[in-house]
Amino acid sequence: MVEELIVGFDDALREVLGEVIGWSLDDKQWEQCCWRVKEGGLGIRDAATIADAAYFASRLSTHEDCKALRSTQVL
Repeated sequence: MVEELIVGFDDALREVLGEVIGWSLDDKQWEQCCWRVKEGGLGIRDAATIADAAYFASRLSTHEDCKALRSTQVL
């Protein structure tokens, strides 16, 4: 299910970028948009590539807050 959402997000991002620039992007053009800026791209990171790292970063950055919340809960 998560993979479907990630692919859907990437598809929507590609479509919106196409609307902004005024034409739909073929696969080769989209690939180039995902290149780093210094490589001639737009620096867009597709969600499929960064999803796992983003998830773990989110978990790590909220870990202490979650522990604090849990210790204040009354059961």
